[in-house]
Amino acid sequence: MKTILTSPDQMVLDETPWDFALLFSAFGLVLPGVGMDLLLAGQFGLGLATIAFSLVVGAIHALVVRRTRVYLNRPLDLLEIRWRTTRGDGSQRYPLSNLRNATLQTMGGETWTRRLAFALDHGNEQQPATST
Repeated sequence: MKTILTSPDQMVLDETPWDFALLFSAFGLVLPGVGMDLLLAGQFGLGLATIAFSLVVGAIHALVVRRTRVYLNRPLDLLEIRWRTTRGDGSQRYPLSNLRNATLQTMGGETWTRRLAFALDHGNEQQPATST
């Protein structure tokens, strides 16, 4: 996550998965062209399979790529997690006074995947800031 605003009363964190978005977009643009080229060359089975695979890549893109912003606002006593995907956007709100601490969760080893999580007073579970 990247800090995009910090002041004594507010902090805004941003997570935009550019690597996944660009990777899936590149595959989504290249694969249909390769599939059409194969179809025009007479390789119908391989061309249709390539175009079908590009649809699968597009579906994965729609499910995986999610931009997340975390707003911490002391005067409003607000912790808000907002996200935007190709399927829409949403948010979750919590009182900032319920925030006990923030931790970094790791999965698959120390360097594989990390995400920010918030420990809130209303339960023992941690609320992840991102879906990764």
